[in-house]
Amino acid sequence: MNDSPVLWLPEDGQQKMIGFASAEHPLETGGVMLGYANPPHVVVTEIIGPGPSAKHYRYRFIPDAAYQQAAIEAHFERTEGGETYLGDWHTHPNGIARMSWLDKLTLARIAQRTEGLAVLPSMAILAGGAGRWELAAFHHVKKAGILGLRFQQPKMRIKEYKRETRHEATACRPLAP
Repeated sequence: MNDSPVLWLPEDGQQKMIGFASAEHPLETGGVMLGYANPPHVVVTEIIGPGPSAKHYRYRFIPDAAYQQAAIEAHFERTEGGETYLGDWHTHPNGIARMSWLDKLTLARIAQRTEGLAVLPSMAILAGGAGRWELAAFHHVKKAGILGLRFQQPKMRIKEYKRETRHEATACRPLAP
């Protein structure tokens, strides 16, 4: 049995990211992933975009923090506290779906902010452009080592699920091959 972490996306999740990405290409964009974690699984139930006041640049973007915070809070309320912030997603326009040093630092900060919550701090990167997008996901792991704590950010498997209701993700069903 493979117990490596899986990022479960709703069947329209990647297309939603691609929609946001295509609207800003060749500039960077991104957003947040909402849902719940049942380690080693992270189940994304909602993809939130950058927000109307986000700033987009070639190699970074600044999200509309107020918009995203309001979306996170509304989702939390709507799901009666069952779903929350899982991590960020962003694009690497005309690039590759690999973590940069800044991405690694950002994921470490996400892990700090979510410590104590039942989440597996995650980051998804959508790379490429017009018709050739590639999605990769990573998670943050603390491991005890000889010299103290070590941090790793290994790649996650990505699977899609069909959802029949808002809470259907609790019984993720892989899409038929």
